[in-house]
Amino acid sequence: VAKGGFGNVWGGAMLPADPADLTPDWPREATQLEANYGAVLSWMPLSAGEDRLAHDFPTHCAARGALRMPLQAQALMRDLEALCDPSLSYGLARLAVHTEGPRACRACGLCLSGCVYGSIFNPALDIEELSRAGQLDYRSGYLVEKLEERESGVAVFAERLGGGEREELSFERVFLASGAISTTRIMLASMGAYDAPVTL
Repeated sequence: VAKGGFGNVWGGAMLPADPADLTPDWPREATQLEANYGAVLSWMPLSAGEDRLAHDFPTHCAARGALRMPLQAQALMRDLEALCDPSLSYGLARLAVHTEGPRACRACGLCLSGCVYGSIFNPALDIEELSRAGQLDYRSGYLVEKLEERESGVAVFAERLGGGEREELSFERVFLASGAISTTRIMLASMGAYDAPVTL
């Protein structure tokens, strides 16, 4: 399993959620997320340009650089601009990639193999840095089975991978973020809802 889960964005798009995508059944509106975008982008890299995406998808940060576009992308951009169609939103890809400093992208073209220069954001680097600084106790090798809320906090029941021993870990609070399917599995097991149909 990748350390950091889907936080390993591999240069994935960093667009904020479109308000239309968050209705009608999301618990928060798009405007309630805006301050959080800025907070995340205060430490996470973003490659972005000043273009027509900004109207629908603001960057939520002041300092940013942009990756160089390949010739084919430059030609496509010229074609889109020649259309003069105000209904089109287009621009540079918003990517979680360093564009300045020692980790700046070198345009080597090996992105899909994993960036050997650390240019593409990877939470594993932050996890390791926080662990070294004593700000994070990172525990690997557990398969979480269920949670149990108690007056004193939260008990996490997990199996040790490799040996199969079951452990009960205690925490004051727990934030469960294991992806849509695994989070649902853990919560259903925690509630004893084994026959409950779930729509994803």
